[in-house]
Amino acid sequence: MNCEDGLWHVIRPAKNRLSQQLAGIISLAFIAPFAFGLGQSTPESAPDPLALLERAARQYSDLKSYKIRQQETFSGGPPPGPSPTKTTAIEAPGGRFRFEGESDWGNTVQVSDGHWVWFYRPSENAYTRLLADGKKPDLPAVLAPGYDDIDRARNLHDMTWLLGAFKAAKALPDERSTLDGSSFDCYVVEVTNDDRKIPLPDAFIDLIWIEKSSLKIRKIAEYYTATLNAPHSAPVSYPATRISIYPEVVLNEPIPDSEFQFTPPPPALRVLDFPDRAQLKPPPTSMGKRPPDIVFKGLDGSGLHLESLRAHPVLIDLWATWCGPCVEAFPELARICEQTRSTGLVILSIDQADDASVAQRYLKKLHYPWQNFHDPGDVNESLGVGPVPRTIIIDSSGVIVFDKVSPTPQDLHAAIGKLGPEYARALGD
Repeated sequence: MNCEDGLWHVIRPAKNRLSQQLAGIISLAFIAPFAFGLGQSTPESAPDPLALLERAARQYSDLKSYKIRQQETFSGGPPPGPSPTKTTAIEAPGGRFRFEGESDWGNTVQVSDGHWVWFYRPSENAYTRLLADGKKPDLPAVLAPGYDDIDRARNLHDMTWLLGAFKAAKALPDERSTLDGSSFDCYVVEVTNDDRKIPLPDAFIDLIWIEKSSLKIRKIAEYYTATLNAPHSAPVSYPATRISIYPEVVLNEPIPDSEFQFTPPPPALRVLDFPDRAQLKPPPTSMGKRPPDIVFKGLDGSGLHLESLRAHPVLIDLWATWCGPCVEAFPELARICEQTRSTGLVILSIDQADDASVAQRYLKKLHYPWQNFHDPGDVNESLGVGPVPRTIIIDSSGVIVFDKVSPTPQDLHAAIGKLGPEYARALGD
């Protein structure tokens, strides 16, 4: 998972499902400045809320087939939140799937019956058709309008952000919820930033409605603070709310073949590709290049020239406080920092599209040992604009030998180990 242009790209496993149309404008940091009440008391027979949450989420972790419909609304501002979105995701064995998204950009559909894959844009009265190869087609590395709706649908079934992320949860009074005309008796579970094993930089409240009879997740209410990062002005924060409801959830049950059929409605025309897709290019890689002498800016106004670190290998972690995958990777980075302390490896972090003081306070609160700098945009431009989290490693001769978005611990260990045998020994590899 990664965060693109100042926005969580697929907000999970940490938190991200905000429409990508806000990319580069809205950064999310979760907070709870208000109370929420659903009733007078919690039933004595209610199951343990943390165990209940994980049992519910685990149902979504190994699906052979599913159909999920979601409706999502946002509130808060300025600026006004996006319009409500509607998303449908269906998958079944045999390479069959159907993903639909409806947002401010219109409606987008991607369907495969296992033999053909159709991509249809009603607003353009056009569709593409390709031979299926048994897997979902790759989406562009940078998503244009329409593709982000499909990306959101592809990840609709992902509830892994609830698995193992929390050390505690609170049971609220049960509630009978009516969604799209159907009623469900639900447990209600509350989790907050204080309940996370790895806290996020700012607080939040999440409420999750879990259907009693099936343990399917029927509703999620998120209360947080959105931050507007406008160019050449101070960040503006305001309370925001996202409500997601799931009126139809089918897990590991037979899916009718009709769900995977597509007949182009007239006057839709078949095209070879959509113009914006042809223009999209993945973020540039800097592998094998020598970066310019970037000046990293500290919160106190001090500067550090990258060139001054020559003769030392340097690991640069590009991150943001609103990026869940970024902050969840920090404990592993802290272990690497401790293990390689005597080797001369310099570890730096650069917060981007962020409030510099918030980033600094977060790192200080959790006692992370490396030096952090704020990027007003110059560093990202110098290294090639791309999503976060991103890690770049420069060897002692000043050449970039590693550049990857969302690297795994194994990726980092392998790349650091290639700097020399002393680094591999320090990591115990």
